[in-house]
Parts: sequence; structure tokens; C-alpha cells
Amino acid sequence: MKCTAIICEYNPFHNGHKYLIDRAKEITKCDYVIAVMSGNYVQRGGPAVCDKWTRAEMALMNGIDAVIEIPSVYSAGSAQFFAEAAVDIINKTGIVDYIAFGSESSDEEHLLSIAKMRLENAESFKSQLKATLKSGISYSAAMEHVLGTKLKSNDILAVEYLAALQKSNSKVKPIIIKRAGNTEHTDAALPDAANASDEQSSEIIFTSASAIRNALKKHSVADIPNGLIPDETAKKLSETIERQGGTVLLENYSQIIFYCLRKLQPEGIRRLPYISEGFEYKLYEAACKTSDLQSLIDFCISTRYTRTRVKRILTALLTGSSAFYSAKWHNNLPYIRILGFRKNSAQLISELSSSAQVPLIIQPAKALPNLPKSARMLLELEKEATDNYVLGYNNKDLRDAGQEYTKKVVIV
Repeated sequence: MKCTAIICEYNPFHNGHKYLIDRAKEITKCDYVIAVMSGNYVQRGGPAVCDKWTRAEMALMNGIDAVIEIPSVYSAGSAQFFAEAAVDIINKTGIVDYIAFGSESSDEEHLLSIAKMRLENAESFKSQLKATLKSGISYSAAMEHVLGTKLKSNDILAVEYLAALQKSNSKVKPIIIKRAGNTEHTDAALPDAANASDEQSSEIIFTSASAIRNALKKHSVADIPNGLIPDETAKKLSETIERQGGTVLLENYSQIIFYCLRKLQPEGIRRLPYISEGFEYKLYEAACKTSDLQSLIDFCISTRYTRTRVKRILTALLTGSSAFYSAKWHNNLPYIRILGFRKNSAQLISELSSSAQVPLIIQPAKALPNLPKSARMLLELEKEATDNYVLGYNNKDLRDAGQEYTKKVVIV
């Protein structure tokens, strides 16, 4: 049995994701594809547009055979932390042969050489990157400066995946697939599929998840031109967002975030991930002097603290994460959690049950009493993260606590 893994967020699922799945199957000739997917919170900081079970179902509708969750303590982390956690999960399955991911360049030799350089000069790279970031440029620009080469966002993640594979001495083979469509698209722009010419209308149209999320801030899938998301997936997404009462946004948690920051004060804020150099005082001041989330974030942004980094810190208030927890479970995943699988993937689940190097969880409530202490702690932390996530629904009927244990595994 050959198995390929894809690290993903599917926030939300679109044509580019479908293309990557299909190409991965074509290249690896695998029997099964596993999605290793962020839970309810995502790597850029903030909540996913809809819950993890819905996003798992979308993945299963489009060629994925099983979905494994990246717990929130990892999924809302930095690119390096996120990548190392995802690769740790893949290594611990014991059944994955390939890892497939997209890249703007898809130049495997070049990306591998950068990853190797990152690892061989880890301390020097870290200090140079830190110094460069202080000049006020973005993380990607700082990476380019230190590495001496131009990298786009997906290339940066590709380097982190490759470095994580090398660092863990993984036997999993990387498969780098050139990103489909226009690699120069921006977060703001959506292609107008409705105005495509007759010749183009039969072609698959690609765009970024960021552009789709920007459209979804209007709380309607109808704001997205037809053809950018597979039809059945678009229908599912529309139904879910309507049921939730709109897209889940970080702004939905504004009162919770202000309450937490004002209650914690600098001493408590200091224990959150990614806090350093006295930033806890700046963040507390912002919580006391501003009254809306965007103003708070704008108040805190500096050459050292990018918008994304600030959002990750604020997200930690919702996930219950801390610098201590981040260190505790760094490359130390204590369980593998299945969010969903296809009915015809029984052999895959059976193999995974036998080969996994840590406990395999399909029914969290049933598994909890028998888990090792570290695994119980992380699962309870995930419950807290989900209990807070559902408070972001505008539909108050969906806000019940305990859904981490009452939601059933998705089977398609």
C-alpha cells in the first residue's frame, strides 16, 4: 500500500487544492491520500472560515481518503513550527511514503539546497533573520535577504517542510508540485469567472484562498464568481456559512480578546507564545487604550511585530496555548486524531491503527480516559479551543460547549 500526505488548511477548499490532490495521485501512483489539516485555527493567525469537520468533509468530497487534524497549539503557529508539527504527524503515522505540496517555483534542487543551508547554519540564520526583521521589512522579504534568493510564500513553506523532513531524518519522500494558475495573484483580487470568454469558460480557473476569504467577509458564497470552487463544495460551504450566521472572523471574538488581555495584564500576557522584548506591555496598553480589534492590532504593529504575528498571539487567547505548551509539544505530538475518512478507506484506517507510533483517536470522548497524560492534556486543550471557536458563530444555537467530544467523525 502506497500513501501520500498533503499538508493543508482548506480555508476554504478551492480548485487549486483539487488540482494538487489530482496531481499528487498522478505522480505518486498512490493508493490513498491523507490530508494533514489545520483544525479550527489557522497558520496566519485567527479562526478558519468554517469548522474543521465541514472542511474535512469538503476534502473527502474531492479525493482525500482520510483527514488528520493538526491541533490548534500547532496550527496557529509560525511557518517553521507549523511545518515541523505537520511533518511530525506524518512521520508518526508510520504509513506515509510521500508528502506532496505546492510551490511557485517547484525547483526541488534549489529548495532542498536552501533547506539544507537553513539547518547547517541554524543559529546564524536565526540571528540574521531577527536583525533583518528589525529593519521593518516583511518576513518573506527578510528570508530572501538572509538566504540571498527570491522566495514566494508557498516557496517559504516548501523550504520549511523540506527542512523539517531533513531535521527529523524522515524517510518520507517530498513531491513538489508547481502551483496551478496565476502565481502572481494577490490576496485581494478574484478572477471574474462570470466574464470569461467562451474559449476560457471550459478551463479550470484558479485563485488564492486569501482572495476567497476576502470575498467571504461579505458573508455570502454568492459574492464569489462561479467556477472558482468545485460545485458541490461551493454548495456545502454556502450551506455551512448560512447556518453559522456568516463567516467566522477574528473580529467575532473581539470582546473575549479584550477581556482576556485586560484580565491577564502584562504578567499573564508574557506567558503567551511569540511574546518577547517587553511586548506584553505594548499589548496590554493597546487593550486598555483601544476599543476595536483592528485598532488594537494596528496599535501593536511594528518592525518586529508584523500583523500576522500579533494575530497569532491573540489567537493563543482562544486556543488556550502558551509558550510553555508550545515548547512541551514541539516535535512531540502525543496522538493522531482522525477528523474524517471515506467509507472505502477501511484498509487505510486499519493500517494506520497498526502502524501509528502514538495513540490513534477516532472517537475522542471514548479515547480520553485511556490516553497517556500528555495526550489527555492536549486533547483537553483542543476542547477548550473548540469551545471558544463556536462562540464566533453569529447563530447562537450552535454555541454549545463540548462539541469536541459530541461531533462524530465525518464519513463520506
